Amino acid sequence: MKASDFSSVVRALADALGRLGAHPARDELVALSTLFDATPSATVAAVLKRAGEIDATANANPPTLRALADILEAARPIFETIAKPAVERDVQLVARFLASRPSLSLSELVRSMSAPRTSSSRAGAKKAPSSVGDLTGRYLPLLRETRGDETRFAAVFSQLSADANAGRAEILALAKAFTGLPGKSKQDGLKRIWNSHQDILTVRAKAAATAGRSAA
Repeated sequence: MKASDFSSVVRALADALGRLGAHPARDELVALSTLFDATPSATVAAVLKRAGEIDATANANPPTLRALADILEAARPIFETIAKPAVERDVQLVARFLASRPSLSLSELVRSMSAPRTSSSRAGAKKAPSSVGDLTGRYLPLLRETRGDETRFAAVFSQLSADANAGRAEILALAKAFTGLPGKSKQDGLKRIWNSHQDILTVRAKAAATAGRSAA
């Protein structure tokens, strides 16, 4: 199945766990889905093949791949009962891959996969085509979906900030699409994106304070 479809399956499981109060597991699965959002048209097998080529240094920063594998393994009975064979197969495939690299953190894997591949060929030395549209298409839905959710938005923003493909032009285009204001530099664009999220949290906090005073 396509990576985008698998990401949707993972997010659906995350939402279900969130409704049950399992917020840490929900947040870890949302973070996992970003691994597949990066190349939505690729197959799950292709994403895992690329991930398997990464020579990333193991570290214990949560969530580790072992923790994510445990979550997917625990959910296997659900997928075996209600999911299509293709979904069940890819869930098992991903779980096995995660379990094979238990000490590696997801953030380190995502960071490593975001780094551009090196090539000794002359063609590979040429500058890649502009990825402005690709990056906006990848991150804009995630930013809109998670805006106002402290943990989930922070995870997406962290991935965006570390994305090697996110240059000045890409960030300014994304900031304009997300906030209506592009900014003048990459850091300014990132700041506008973050502040847009913070504005919602501020409004909520003020509303809660006002409601508390009214109740008193």
